[in-house]
Amino acid sequence: MKILAIVSLGKGVGSGHYGRTIKLINHLKEKKSKILFILNKKEKFKKLDNNFKFDFENFKNEGSVLKKILDFDPDLIILDSYILSYSLNKKIYKINENIISIDDNLNKRHICKYYINYNFIDKNLKEKIFQKVYSKKKFIGPKYFFSSNLNLIGKKFKRGQVLIFLGSTNENKILEKVLSIFNNKKFNKLNFKIILGSYCKVNIKRLKIKNFKIYKTLPQKKYLNILSNSEFFITSGGVSVWEGLIFKKKMIVISTANNQLNNLKNLKEEKIINYVGKSKNFNHNKNKKKIFNFFSKRNSNIMLKDMNKFKIGKKFKELIFIIKKNYET
Repeated sequence: MKILAIVSLGKGVGSGHYGRTIKLINHLKEKKSKILFILNKKEKFKKLDNNFKFDFENFKNEGSVLKKILDFDPDLIILDSYILSYSLNKKIYKINENIISIDDNLNKRHICKYYINYNFIDKNLKEKIFQKVYSKKKFIGPKYFFSSNLNLIGKKFKRGQVLIFLGSTNENKILEKVLSIFNNKKFNKLNFKIILGSYCKVNIKRLKIKNFKIYKTLPQKKYLNILSNSEFFITSGGVSVWEGLIFKKKMIVISTANNQLNNLKNLKEEKIINYVGKSKNFNHNKNKKKIFNFFSKRNSNIMLKDMNKFKIGKKFKELIFIIKKNYET
């Protein structure tokens, strides 16, 4: 099987689109599969997966993108980009209808064979999606989240270990703002693991505190291993918050993009995350008390009781089975 993925990745976009597409491809591919990624523009990307081939194109240059699709002649096309226009989407569909569109932005139009959106979708939002999306099969809701490394779930965690990962781009310098709160004697008994995103510019020398261990961008498996070992997770509201839910972590969440707000509103209402607001509005003094309270057992343990009712990622294997059965050789 030949799989083509057209994906956004970079400083202004982050790495979420790329990361979830990799997960999907790793479940769909076979031993002899050929995989090609077309990324939106060439940057100094770090640690692109050596198992795949990469090409780069300006998505506004529709003719050039279409030529590359025709030259590769894929069996299956995966689209995961806010930048890619509906005009180009329609032209790709005319070439090959076997398209998987991955989306967590409720405002985009799509034409595809399979549409995947693992966000919380109420009745009104579902109607909006059905007006904007033409697809033969829609996979909608948290049960279709891209679950992986499930063998790590339920693994015994280290008490007092805190993982901090606030996205690949460090929006509004949120990492520095959060870490300034933990530079306090009250947190001396906690063990902090801090992952810097691919496009996160932080002065590491200023962060040399005894109980801080800092990592510069990790492969997915190593990141998930640290997550499974941690008792607490402080993260942004994108893909990582779903990973925290799968691994049943006590979470503080700070939104870094508007398309995250619908999910976080639902999770906050269900009382399974501690949502402290948007990164651009983060205030040290205002949020310090919230964060102090979070680390008391009484406040954080309540969240874990309600997580089980959400079947996060439980139907991901079913999604893979439905797609793969059409391409078995």
